Amino acid sequence: MSNDWKLTWNGKEIGEMAAKRLKVNAEKVGRMIETDIVKSLSIGQPAIRREDGSLFGLDPSKPGEPPHLLTGHLRRSIDHRVEKHPKHIDIFVIAGAKYARDLEYGKPSAGYFRGAIAPRPFMRPALARNREKAIKMLVKNLFVRKGISDRRRRV
Repeated sequence: MSNDWKLTWNGKEIGEMAAKRLKVNAEKVGRMIETDIVKSLSIGQPAIRREDGSLFGLDPSKPGEPPHLLTGHLRRSIDHRVEKHPKHIDIFVIAGAKYARDLEYGKPSAGYFRGAIAPRPFMRPALARNREKAIKMLVKNLFVRKGISDRRRRV
């Protein structure tokens, strides 16, 4: 019986598979956070239509709460994208409505709103709520794949 061992290293192949899995996992994380934000923006409110045709919400959110739904434009503008780079991956969750930043952070005076806007954060709380789950999702199954492993065998 021989005491010699042969080690087969599949590091490059495992690394490539892990990079692909990381991109898939990053897409899942982006969708999860996007979905959470959309859900937080789905609290409706009664509204009236003004003479000029615009809507006026009768039950707006309180400062510190996510904005209540009026037209759905902000909610429809939520999206995400993933960018893979050689040494890292970026996940962007985007609110495309022009007034999204003003609602998230507040604004002393705004041109398209009358008066000041108190912060009504909806993106940062979603990220905070999902932070731990997102980290776990990113690394899930990175190095597990059928048929590929580090194999040791006796020669």
